[in-house]
Amino acid sequence: MKLPARHILAACALSFVSSISHASIGADQFDETTTPAITSINQGNQVKGVTVPENAIPPDLRLVLEPLSDVNSARVTFYDPDINNAMEGGGLDLFSERINSVEDSIKNGRPITLAADKYGKFGSACNREDQRCLMLIHTKGFDRTFPGYRQKFKYLPKDTFLGIIEDTGGAFAGKAGTRMDIAVRNRSLARAVPGGFNDHVRWTHVDNPCGNGAKGRQCDMSLSSLGPTAVALLNSSNSL
Repeated sequence: MKLPARHILAACALSFVSSISHASIGADQFDETTTPAITSINQGNQVKGVTVPENAIPPDLRLVLEPLSDVNSARVTFYDPDINNAMEGGGLDLFSERINSVEDSIKNGRPITLAADKYGKFGSACNREDQRCLMLIHTKGFDRTFPGYRQKFKYLPKDTFLGIIEDTGGAFAGKAGTRMDIAVRNRSLARAVPGGFNDHVRWTHVDNPCGNGAKGRQCDMSLSSLGPTAVALLNSSNSL
């Protein structure tokens, strides 16, 4: 799928970032309508210790992702969709579609399936068949654990990945965006956290140019990039 080019100009980065509050979203607090859209970036290759590739905004860029929410924190673990039991849930997501794992994303460039709360304001905004949130998630150790992902998504900042909320489980009820599972086809990682991987992550909801619902999971986002202002937003939270 060919995505439309997007560009972010340099006009209101400082005012936007300074206006952000960093409280984690609760089950009854999720309201993305109150967050202003990003309309600017500050060119550069490093923001608060997170390196952006020098060619993060290449001339032939297909897409620049724009944050739609504040930065929030969550705890994550992994689940294996190839394990068909009550805890892991099997190979289909909440909407009876094939789960897209980290390994699948490395091959097809599509966002990784995330399991999260389907109830309350968060669930209504992010985990419905016709409305699914695309998340940019940052956690130390991700690149070391999944080096193939960084090779595929070479324009995203270090230790970040794209996930889409489209699955759930009993452990997430009432947790809003503070608890998530990442799909990975690796039995040894299921319900575990590998050494060197930080299971406390920071995330922000980003615009999905592919559309809402099922369309949002079907296109190759491997050429996506992130403007430095968005990186600054992701790194501005003091909650971790």
